[in-house]
Amino acid sequence: MHTHDELFLNQVAQAILAAKAGEEWFSALPIDRQQETLRWISNMSIQAGARMGDAPAAIQQSGLKPTHTPCVLLSRENLAKIVNLPPNEFLKAFKLLMALFRIADSRRRETQCANGCLHWWHRDLSNSKVVEDIQLAGVEHARY
Repeated sequence: MHTHDELFLNQVAQAILAAKAGEEWFSALPIDRQQETLRWISNMSIQAGARMGDAPAAIQQSGLKPTHTPCVLLSRENLAKIVNLPPNEFLKAFKLLMALFRIADSRRRETQCANGCLHWWHRDLSNSKVVEDIQLAGVEHARY
């Protein structure tokens, strides 16, 4: 995952950019990049402290029906299986995993990082100067 993509996904997760923009970006990716992106979001959700108890809120925030396959898998604690769904399920998986990531990262910012942190993704990503600084630094594969 490249810095630009990580920035973009964090901006979507933080509602700086519209969820629809994220969905359009994701849908335009080749299938292999879509699956790579799902893996990245899944990993970031886990590293941000996603809990299985977050599943109902993630499903609600995603706008998906609880009976959709990715939602059923998340409800049954099968997060790893979501990224291995067939491509026709990828967009639903993207919406759900972005919601899960949003929930976990928000909680982490409000608790562990409430008094400040060094995570570049917790800087003000709505500030174009901050974004430019991050891009110039070439931050690659930053992790939680």
